[in-house]
Amino acid sequence: MEKRNGVIRITMKQILLYSGGLDSAAAAFLHPKASLVYVNYHGKYCDKEQSYLFEAASLLRREVHLIHKTLDLSDLESGEGAFLPNRNAFLILTAINIVCNPIYGDETDFEIILNATASGIHTDKDEIFASKMSDLLNYMNRGGADSPAKTYKIVLPTKHLTKIQIVSQFFVFCGVPEILNKSVSCYDKHKRQCGECRSCCRKFVALKANEIICDFTPTKEALSKMRQRCLDQTWCSSEVEMEESLKVLECVL
Repeated sequence: MEKRNGVIRITMKQILLYSGGLDSAAAAFLHPKASLVYVNYHGKYCDKEQSYLFEAASLLRREVHLIHKTLDLSDLESGEGAFLPNRNAFLILTAINIVCNPIYGDETDFEIILNATASGIHTDKDEIFASKMSDLLNYMNRGGADSPAKTYKIVLPTKHLTKIQIVSQFFVFCGVPEILNKSVSCYDKHKRQCGECRSCCRKFVALKANEIICDFTPTKEALSKMRQRCLDQTWCSSEVEMEESLKVLECVL
């Protein structure tokens, strides 16, 4: 905070946890003043993410703070999606210690932006997590004789939106689909987009729904499986996203 002419103004430094995926590429555009931070925690897909990390960012003319020597959580992952319990808590604490404090040492107010969608089910990217993590950070950084107090606020600006709606919001303001095609969302360790995994299907459908030409097409089998799971109401936790997805899938299958 700063006080000018007797008026207190909130001046927060924004930090966006950036992965190079579809959601974070859109978020980077929608938050032009945020510093982009990528934490390579040496997970299953981190090397692949890092290899494509700067493509979308370069089209946005943005730099990315790369953290790659601090954290190794590879042994804690599980499943095809490389699920990591408490992942965002690790990433937030790492970003604060490596980026916020050393680089922006004079700043005292930070806003940490997490990418989340309406269909997300993990508790480390919901509103309760954001509130409690903010409280914890503020308690630990309340200041003392040797250091000034710092305040942190974890925000989830797209938590109420589906992936299709996030792309729509991005496209209305940006109109440059190449940025989203340069993003990488895939469960294959080597291919840019395998066209078979859940993440590829969601990206394709989100772009197709917004009449954006996607630079790959998932297999018919993968899209058919997605369609059936949407019909069965087992694809994700958001009924709205499943309804939106079915409209697209009925047209492409």
